[in-house]
Amino acid sequence: MCLSSCLHKNTFTSFQYDKELIGIGLADNYEKGNVPTIDLSDLQVGSVAFYSDFFSDVKYIPLEFTPKSKVGEIRKLQITKDGDLLVFDASGKSILRFNNDGKFVNTIGGLGHSKGEYISPTCMVYDVYRNQVIVYDAGKSSLQFYSIDGKFLNVVEIPSFYYEFEILDRDHLILYMNYQMDVPGIDGSYNYVIVDRKGKIVGYHAPYSDNWKGFTMSSNVFTRSEDHVYVHVPGTPLINEFVNDSLKTLYFVDFGKNNQPEEWFESFESYQEKAYSNYPDNVARSVNFYSTGKYLLMNFSWDAQMLHLMVANKDSLDDLRYVRLMDNDIYGQVNGMELKSVSNNKVYFMIEPDQFERMASIPTNTDMTEEKLKTCHNTLSQIDKKFYSARALYQNLIKLNADRKTPSIISFEEKAEMVRLSKNNNPIIQVCTLK
Repeated sequence: MCLSSCLHKNTFTSFQYDKELIGIGLADNYEKGNVPTIDLSDLQVGSVAFYSDFFSDVKYIPLEFTPKSKVGEIRKLQITKDGDLLVFDASGKSILRFNNDGKFVNTIGGLGHSKGEYISPTCMVYDVYRNQVIVYDAGKSSLQFYSIDGKFLNVVEIPSFYYEFEILDRDHLILYMNYQMDVPGIDGSYNYVIVDRKGKIVGYHAPYSDNWKGFTMSSNVFTRSEDHVYVHVPGTPLINEFVNDSLKTLYFVDFGKNNQPEEWFESFESYQEKAYSNYPDNVARSVNFYSTGKYLLMNFSWDAQMLHLMVANKDSLDDLRYVRLMDNDIYGQVNGMELKSVSNNKVYFMIEPDQFERMASIPTNTDMTEEKLKTCHNTLSQIDKKFYSARALYQNLIKLNADRKTPSIISFEEKAEMVRLSKNNNPIIQVCTLK
């Protein structure tokens, strides 16, 4: 059976397939215990920490607002080799480039049906080898290639796939796909396809059994860090990496009693119903994974789907911390939790301008420790005792600030910066440097 016709009702001459191709590098170390475990089995509600526990400094980059650079939903943020910020705005269906100070530089492509335009962009990737930007357009079932300044270069038609791809090396891309079909050497569906820059398939991997074939999450399946390509399908316990064209399982994420029940994976319909229609509070779910320097970072949801942040040491997985809320005690007080990008020991969070409004209204030289204690005590008194997790969060915040050895004073400089940021019409990128 022809692969291209299986993948899409149309036949694309640019998407070629060698029938004699042998499956390469199928990873088989999927059982817990066969690979190092990221142990999150002791989850506690209300976990809190200071920024200074993880970061050495904090700065803010307000994305400039112009008629051409309005940003809605930042689905993906990537950092170029020159430090520019590439933003994929899912709601505006646009790809924008800002410099490292947040000044708008140019757009990459644009909406439309003409050559060089896209109809429904679902993923954007920065090609560090060629300093280019590649956009997948689901509307045209194609990869669109652009220079960093937005000039259209080339288009490659490919069958539809589930949103995500990444640069594997100078000459190859890795696509996340999921189809059940007759593929030589592969029993059941496959998940990852390696193609060259002309769309020719040169390899594929099938890390999940048929019971897992329904995983089609569309965010952060791939992350790239320091020439390493990591693969993590959100919701699953496996962290993989491509090594020498082979898919290798690096870590097993263990949430202990909070793991997703195995019976959920008997069918995609069962998983979809449980995970999205009636998700139990006590079931944890990994969201995205990043690696930089000596650190592993991951967002995960648990406890009424609240977002948590995990930071672990690659060299010693026992050196691991996770938090549900971080208190920014370094600069500006405003905190973020949702990872948008990680690069060269820097962590990028997105902050909305209205998060700065409260800080902008606080007088300078105010002891923020006392303010936070008052706020936490007032909030705690209003929370019903049956909401145990919320009470635990504020109780831990009270203890964190009560044990603080030095006061947290808002300086004149910080006050002025918070006022400036609160007036920005685009999101602000918070950049934190890992210790």
